[in-house]
Amino acid sequence: MTELKEAKEERASLKAEIDGLKNINEELLAAINARPPPMAMSAALQVEEHLKEVIMSKVKEHGRDDTVVSDLCKKMDFCSRPTEVKRLGKKPTNDNYRRLLKVIFSSVFDSRTFLSQFNEMKKEDESLGHIRLRPGRTKEEHEECKKSVAIANKLNNEAKKSENNTSYSVRDNGAVWTYEKNNDGKWSRVADWKLPSANYQRGPKKQNLTNTSAQH
Repeated sequence: MTELKEAKEERASLKAEIDGLKNINEELLAAINARPPPMAMSAALQVEEHLKEVIMSKVKEHGRDDTVVSDLCKKMDFCSRPTEVKRLGKKPTNDNYRRLLKVIFSSVFDSRTFLSQFNEMKKEDESLGHIRLRPGRTKEEHEECKKSVAIANKLNNEAKKSENNTSYSVRDNGAVWTYEKNNDGKWSRVADWKLPSANYQRGPKKQNLTNTSAQH
């Protein structure tokens, strides 16, 4: 009887300890969920959300953006579908102006695969030649890319004045690239070219996917 009584008491004690640990765990979880994430973590999450985005330009506005993107996915044999498709900015009064189209996927992998497959198909399908795609950007990345575009435009203006066969363009990662026209009239990238002055600033470095041209 004494041993049985001691076993019951020990069991009751262990149960009380377990219940206490459960309460502590619940309190810790509540505190963690209520606490805002650290700035570094918050910034990282923001970047990851933008990496799930694809920005489309020069897509006609006819009120069927979801259908346009869905048809494009089918044409590419791309199985995943975006979670959201929406235009950026207010609807223009000018019918010739086309707002950017933001396409959001559920994962970074899907957005990058969509970009890659589109760029490959675009090489063979002339009907897609007018559409441009780029990855999503954070506000800071967008501002840096604007600086890079300004640099490329300045360099292109200088090239025009000097009448040399050189052109400058901005990649999606914000880097400025230079091209030279060959004797056969084709443009080739100058791989070892660097910005000529410390006054010029490069944009953010991010995965290189497509080219946003400033001149050609």
